[in-house]
Order: sequence, then C-alpha cells, then structure tokens
Amino acid sequence: MTTCSCGEAEAHIIAKRKTFDGKHIHFWSDGDVTQILGYNIKGLGQPRTAEGFTANLAASEAIMPNVALYTFDEVRTALKQARKLARQGVTGQALRTQVREAVLS
Repeated sequence: MTTCSCGEAEAHIIAKRKTFDGKHIHFWSDGDVTQILGYNIKGLGQPRTAEGFTANLAASEAIMPNVALYTFDEVRTALKQARKLARQGVTGQALRTQVREAVLS
C-alpha cells in the first residue's frame, strides 16, 4: 500500500458522501468504500493485489462526484463496473462516462 497524498500511511476516510436515497458512503485512502459505520458494501469484495488496490482507487475517484445522484444500489453497480473497467485499463473521463452509462442503462 502507498502513502496517501496527505502523508498518512494508514488507511483513513478521505471523503464522505450521501446517496440520493440518504445512505452515507465513506471513501478511504486505500480505495475501499464503506457504509457509515465502516461496514463493507455487499458484493464488492476486497482486492488482493496491487493492481486491485489501484483499480479500487480509480473506481472510487470515478464515482465519488456522482454519489449524490445515485441510490445506494446504483452506487454498488457503479463501483462494480468502475472496478472492472479500471482493471481493464480504462481511466479518466472514459471511465467516468462508461460507469455513468452502465448505471443509467
């Protein structure tokens, strides 16, 4: 695991968001995404490789700005799709666009 841009080596919350249906989501410095009390979101799993952690970070960054527009179930769908695409090498605006399209379809 790498050090966060803030200099902290331990995993910590970097952003808190609320979904359209009122659920609280926490984004962590290691790419993890949890519910308000640190509970994992069912169906997302945990990365086991450096590539998995990198994909999680990219996925988190891709969906974070739009969380307020998604329901909790849509956040789960968006994260699954974003992680899959990030592992395939999709990045930046292309990742955000493809995730948004997957949620809306």
